[in-house]
Amino acid sequence: MALNKFEEYKNKTTSNKLFNKLFEARDFAHFAHLEAAKKSYPEHKALNDFYDAIVGLADDLYETYAGQYGLLTLERKLNISSSEPIEYFQLLGKELIELHAVFSEKDTHLHNILDEIVALVYHTLYKLKYLK
Repeated sequence: MALNKFEEYKNKTTSNKLFNKLFEARDFAHFAHLEAAKKSYPEHKALNDFYDAIVGLADDLYETYAGQYGLLTLERKLNISSSEPIEYFQLLGKELIELHAVFSEKDTHLHNILDEIVALVYHTLYKLKYLK
């Protein structure tokens, strides 16, 4: 059963990987946004758009989950895999798609919010790659 899968997942030593990944993405985007101001306005703007949107979406996902299943004890573990925005967001999109498995198939409301986040990642990649 998928709910048991999530219960097992959230109790591992790498607990709350999904929510930590969202916090990491927020922090990465904010830092990269400030750095991009030195070299590229389109990159600066794309990262700003991501940063503005991810805060609310991550909050919605956490609060919706907590409303249904209870509060989590969050651990802040950042593991930024790349300093290059395009590479970072490519890896982030793949990882978030894989993390869909932590929610029960019946929790479509949680999947919907996560899907919005994945769409935001790939929309940001579009802006970073093609709007120069």
